[in-house]
Amino acid sequence: AGSVEATDEAIATCPVCKSGTIRQGHDGYACDADECSFRGIRSEMCQRLITPEEARAILTEGRSALLEGFVSRRGRPFSAYLVMNGKKVEYDFPPRQAAADAKKFDVKPGVVAVCPKTNAAIVETPTHYQPEEAGSGCKIQIAREISKRELTREEAATLITEGQVGPFSDLISKKGNPFTAILYLNKAQAVRYRFAKRE
Repeated sequence: AGSVEATDEAIATCPVCKSGTIRQGHDGYACDADECSFRGIRSEMCQRLITPEEARAILTEGRSALLEGFVSRRGRPFSAYLVMNGKKVEYDFPPRQAAADAKKFDVKPGVVAVCPKTNAAIVETPTHYQPEEAGSGCKIQIAREISKRELTREEAATLITEGQVGPFSDLISKKGNPFTAILYLNKAQAVRYRFAKRE
């Protein structure tokens, strides 16, 4: 708050303090109420300009449409939703596209499990177990084939709800060697291996 003037263009009512107005200033969109703690929306995020229409959608609906044209610190282009999270705006990434050569499986309809962090419904796709709706905030994306082994619907449900599943003794490394490991979800909800201690 405080970085905009009363003459700046009004965008929306502030979603945080509810009493101020979000206005478009020189470096972004901020609340005109001095006591408001909302951090606002920068006018440029990852080398992409945020339009008044996009800012208005974030402020009034809680999230933008899928926006393209962002550039990461490594110079890679990416797409993301911008979502309100409390007093700040964050990126929410759509599920990654499966590799062109990824093995495809038949899809059974219905919910496999519910994300314990976001309550998003996890469903089957031909290549992954992932949130039914993109932009839910859930980062779970579990390949249906891991180390040459198909992960069944029941195993995926256990992995999601309990945080780990296994051990499996029929996993195959990239070099073609069999190995045994437990699969678990780390804090970022990515699948990782936990290896048994050797005797």
